[in-house]
Amino acid sequence: WLSKEQADYFVNKDNLFHPIIENNHLRLKHPTKAYSSNKKPKINWIIEYSKGIEFDFSGEKIIVPRDNRLIVSSRPPWIKIDMEKDIYEHLQEVYKGIDGALLSGYQMIKEVDEDGNTYDYYVDKSVKLIKKLKEVNPKIRIHVEFTSIQNRVIRNVILKKIIHEHVHSIGLDTVEVANALNVLGYEELAFAVIKKDERAIDALYEGAVILLHELKLERVQVHSLGYYICVSSKDSPVTPEDHKKSLLFAATVAASKAMSGDITTLEDCDQGLEVPIWKDGYNKFETLEKHLIERGIGTLKELQDGCVCTPKHDVIIIPTKVVKNPVATVGIGDTISAAAFVSMLSTLNAK
Repeated sequence: WLSKEQADYFVNKDNLFHPIIENNHLRLKHPTKAYSSNKKPKINWIIEYSKGIEFDFSGEKIIVPRDNRLIVSSRPPWIKIDMEKDIYEHLQEVYKGIDGALLSGYQMIKEVDEDGNTYDYYVDKSVKLIKKLKEVNPKIRIHVEFTSIQNRVIRNVILKKIIHEHVHSIGLDTVEVANALNVLGYEELAFAVIKKDERAIDALYEGAVILLHELKLERVQVHSLGYYICVSSKDSPVTPEDHKKSLLFAATVAASKAMSGDITTLEDCDQGLEVPIWKDGYNKFETLEKHLIERGIGTLKELQDGCVCTPKHDVIIIPTKVVKNPVATVGIGDTISAAAFVSMLSTLNAK
């Protein structure tokens, strides 16, 4: 599913491809050469606003606390998390060269769609796709970028039937961690995560550990304002130090994107190196440090270095960079997850 209007939004890069069937063979072409003229566009309205903007709403003054955005997303009936049958049947033709896959968009699944298909239909297709990826390349690493899913039934299904035991890694923000914990039966911990008090970072860490073990993952990466937490399994193919380097790279890439609104070359990421560590994020990092030491998890030296090894998992924590006046905030979370995941893959391939 790709309309001309949406294809035109993609940057003109030689390494950006979309699958298309030509003469009964799968070809990879730039989206502007692979769209379907009969497809309608899906329209999203993204409204960004800056810290300090004031609104008068029904007699009440509201001051925006930080840079953020509101996304109003359309949900037209023809949009489904699916792919054309011909493309699905030919995907193995390009799988052998793929060492990592980023999957997302599962929020589009409905309990029952307009054609009468239940969520089980789409879950089954998603799992088959993942299994096909693994069959062609058993060493492939698969990451799911979790997202805000209001329907509890769908949220539960995605966690337990798609992510559980099928993928290696997930990326989430604070609210998404709370939502995941909530449907897994950890309501009190979920509330503590979003409470926003000084102990919230402790709850966030504990929640990430639960997700790692309950969903049988290799890594759980959480991005929050001012710090990132990565919890990795003991059988992770890369070391905690490798994970830390990946998080630091992701922080630099995210800062660069926030500064310029776009990244076209690796050199564009250099500007992010000039952004200082956010003080509030470092303070939260110290709060978690005290919490872990009190529980006998890690030494002060390990925590100050950002890598803590426990008997059941490893913890990587870094305070991160926050751009004071960002050009854009849309896609920063995705940028963080993608940059860290790709960095981890490059480390894995170098071994």
